[in-house]
Amino acid sequence: MAVKAILSRMTLLDGVIIAVLLAAIGCSFYLLGQRQEGSRVVVERDGKVLFAAALDEEREIAFAGPVGETALVVRNRKAFIARSDCRDKICVRMGEIKRDGEWIACVPNRLLIRIEGNDKGRERAYDVISR
Repeated sequence: MAVKAILSRMTLLDGVIIAVLLAAIGCSFYLLGQRQEGSRVVVERDGKVLFAAALDEEREIAFAGPVGETALVVRNRKAFIARSDCRDKICVRMGEIKRDGEWIACVPNRLLIRIEGNDKGRERAYDVISR
């Protein structure tokens, strides 16, 4: 009933605006999937690199932190947090990362796991927020 009332009040311009917004949202999802696959995983704490390795090398490594241990697994050119001693385990639920610029954060253990691409030699003109 409420939807019918809203649709009866809509003008042609309202419909055009909604269609443009939906198209922009669809394009943004398409463009997000266009990032290249990364070549290495980097683990940082407080801005200092603790660990870096190629995504080709399968391994599991544990990092001790303020609230316990966090285990990072690199397998099938993807990286993910397998387990963590933090309370909410948000980092574990973030899933796998494999593309340049993707990251996982374990805030209680102060870890940032990120994927880097092949353009390591040149400085980027933008940061994570402006992507």
